[in-house]
Amino acid sequence: MDGLAYFRSSGRRAVPIACSIFHIRLERAVNSWGKIEMSGVNILRAVENIRSGTTVYTPVIELIVNAIQAIRLSKAKGSLVDVMILRSRQTDLEDGIGEVDGFIVSDDGIGFNEQHRNSFDTIYSALKAKDGGKGFGRFTCLKYFENLSVQSVFFEDGRFRARSFNMGTATDIIVNEDVSDTEATATGSQVRIDGIKRTRFPDKGIDTISRDLLPVFRPPIS
Repeated sequence: MDGLAYFRSSGRRAVPIACSIFHIRLERAVNSWGKIEMSGVNILRAVENIRSGTTVYTPVIELIVNAIQAIRLSKAKGSLVDVMILRSRQTDLEDGIGEVDGFIVSDDGIGFNEQHRNSFDTIYSALKAKDGGKGFGRFTCLKYFENLSVQSVFFEDGRFRARSFNMGTATDIIVNEDVSDTEATATGSQVRIDGIKRTRFPDKGIDTISRDLLPVFRPPIS
């Protein structure tokens, strides 16, 4: 595993200030959104219907944006998003670097409380509509990667609780869910995507991957 680049936010957009470990610092929080009901979906068909407008980078961007939104809901002074690269154990003979197999995106935001868990479990969820979310981005993860798993700590009913689950590939969006008490004293989430499908990740080096992600989070130059 290794990291990507480091970002400091300016208002709502992140600005790069280094290139060693991928962090995003956020400066202010945003208000919460409305209530959502759960529903099921034919997941494989939904994924197959993603025809265009996405690349293998899209799931990584989706997870980073979700992490930023989670932090805005709980950290008035901002915090960090960590992005780790998962690599194949088999290294390239030429450069000695393993192929990219996935990513882990971690934040210390609000966590997957009941509201956000139910939103994840709902196709076209409206929970993040006010922030531009279409409620479908997580399905791009399964278009390019075999697996998506979540580990999270949230605060609800006066106590910290831990929730873990996988994203299903049949008709249940959330599978293998476990919710339990925890001794943790801070909220946050770690979302992992791995098992890259069909194609090799186009880039391998940290700096190259960082440069490809920077335009998404860098404010436009006026």
